Amino acid sequence: MVRKRRVFSGPKGRDQTKRLIYGIFYGMGANSLAEQLECGPDDARDKIQSFKRSFPGVASWLKDVVAICHKKGYVETLMGRKRFLAKVKFGNSEEKSKAQRQAVNSICQGSAADIIKAAMITIHVVIGEGTRFLTDCNSSMEKERVH
Repeated sequence: MVRKRRVFSGPKGRDQTKRLIYGIFYGMGANSLAEQLECGPDDARDKIQSFKRSFPGVASWLKDVVAICHKKGYVETLMGRKRFLAKVKFGNSEEKSKAQRQAVNSICQGSAADIIKAAMITIHVVIGEGTRFLTDCNSSMEKERVH
């Protein structure tokens, strides 16, 4: 059973929830998140901890991604594309942190791109000749009928 727990409310709630989730996924600390959410660092820290308690699989997955990247030196998207990140092992502290964030980002955004590309191929097969894709941007595909 999925429980819906309100972390934010009001008209800015959806935007703040997105900022929290993106912040957690991409390794943002409490101070940076506090700036994004326009709250104090302690409040931001509480929100991060609350989210991780509510969704323990997320925290576990984030740790697993970093561990796998450290072991293999790369991460893979859903379709198997690899991004090599040598600095996750061999960089200084700042470079390692950046590589860890890149590992998560590469899987998330790279896998989203994999899915969009697969969808574009499927749509092209279904729609057939006479249609071409103009662009795909933010999970939205633009196409036109060619006459």
